[in-house]
Amino acid sequence: MYLYSLIALWHGHSGEAPGRLVRTWPGKRHASFADMLAALRCDSLQKTRETILSATGLPPGVEKLIKSLEVLLALAA
Repeated sequence: MYLYSLIALWHGHSGEAPGRLVRTWPGKRHASFADMLAALRCDSLQKTRETILSATGLPPGVEKLIKSLEVLLALAA
């Protein structure tokens, strides 16, 4: 319950737009917990990308792998 609360608080303060929902259905207005987890994973990957993977000299296929990883992280919830 503690982790659920932390993730919900993070999502509320991060300002995630409702358009970034992973799963949608008619009448859905708010993010589900799966959407919150997906947003947290994507945000964590983005921060890692900015700090660690921003180094020059990365092999050319790394960017393609990172894009695939982003898709898989979003759907993992």
